[in-house]
Amino acid sequence: MNEQLLSFVEALREANVKVSQSEVVDALQSVSAIDVLDRDLFRCTLAATLIKDVLHRTLFDRLFDIFFPASPTTYYREIQDEERASEELELSEQRSRDIRRQLIDALLDDDQLALRSAIRRAVTAFAGMEKGRPVGGVYYTYRTLRQLDLEEVVRSFLYGLTQRQISEQDQSELNRKPEQAMKSIRMEVESEVLRRLVGDRGSSAVAKTLALHLPEDVDIVHASRDELLDLQRFMVPLAKKLATRLSRRHLSTRDATLDFRRTVREAMSYGGTPATLYFHKPKVSKPEVVLISDISGSVASFARFTMQLLYAMSNSFSKMRSFVFIDTIDEVTEYFGFGNDINDSLRDVTTKAKVVGLDGHSDYGNSFDLFEKRYLDAVTKRTTLIICGDARSNYHPGKEEILGRIRERSRHIYWLNPEPRSYWNSGDSIISSYSPYCDGVYECRTLRQLEEFISKGV
Repeated sequence: MNEQLLSFVEALREANVKVSQSEVVDALQSVSAIDVLDRDLFRCTLAATLIKDVLHRTLFDRLFDIFFPASPTTYYREIQDEERASEELELSEQRSRDIRRQLIDALLDDDQLALRSAIRRAVTAFAGMEKGRPVGGVYYTYRTLRQLDLEEVVRSFLYGLTQRQISEQDQSELNRKPEQAMKSIRMEVESEVLRRLVGDRGSSAVAKTLALHLPEDVDIVHASRDELLDLQRFMVPLAKKLATRLSRRHLSTRDATLDFRRTVREAMSYGGTPATLYFHKPKVSKPEVVLISDISGSVASFARFTMQLLYAMSNSFSKMRSFVFIDTIDEVTEYFGFGNDINDSLRDVTTKAKVVGLDGHSDYGNSFDLFEKRYLDAVTKRTTLIICGDARSNYHPGKEEILGRIRERSRHIYWLNPEPRSYWNSGDSIISSYSPYCDGVYECRTLRQLEEFISKGV
């Protein structure tokens, strides 16, 4: 048990979950005081001693299921029994109908044990898993769900519900039942496939092939829609942190003026000798921020992420103006006004902003040129300009001298690039042409990198 627990901790660390040695000791001591056969208690005990951030719990649970599968001896005996039972069915279509019927009945009766039993039969019959075969769990899950015809199962389940006497309260929840059923089946199939892979390859090997990531380490450019939605919860605290950092820098660079009256008044206690000098506290005002973002297809996911950050930032700054571009630029500040829904704001940007001029490919030089001609009033000596994009200008002129003139009018310019640093200045990337006019150019592919930029760069 201790060896498996240490392997579990190592997997957490490889996924960037910070677990100290003292926390490992606490976990070992806590586990020795409980009944480890009570799986829920065992899970909660390890979570309480090893996890400090609730947002890391999903990854913790996934790894826990890999390293500590439920009742492995009994479980694999059940699998073997069901494999023998499935072999007795000669016709594949008959087998499919039988399993679907069992699955539908389990959903109708809300019987979790029967549901898991049906899923185990389905994986045995349809996944085609072979020991030692180097295939990922996603493939096996896809094969199982395709053979089950998940949509047909859900339709039959919904039809079965309508045939029963349903109370008014149940009727109000009927619309949510199909989605819940589909989600439940998918989760059970994924869990079943995962358990079998662990039995074949071992916990550590499976954990490495899954390549699990914390939310803050998800690659924004390649993030799924659900992952991008999950990232929204991080935006508000990061925006507030950015506002605080900019305010502190603004405060520290201002010259404090001598408070002459207080200094003289206090000096009377020392016979007129000014033993202590007093200064007026500089007035702290919210900084002004201008955000310019490339929303072309090559950085579409990153652009959505920056729009989410912009939405969160809009209430943290006294003057916040935002612009988007592809080969021409347009202001979208009004779409992110106070009280607007973020989904409405994003839809307005994609449908109303005039960002395509001639060819619809990124043109940084033309966009900066139009920004200078149309919106230069947005930049003052109090303005921090943040540019988000990969600096791939499709071999159009970069016109970096324009960014130089904008730099002379602004307080700071920071550039966030979603590409790996090793890709910079390759092909049509001209990031090195712009970097001399920036206070900093940062790789920003994950939330962790964004937080590092806010903490160290600003």
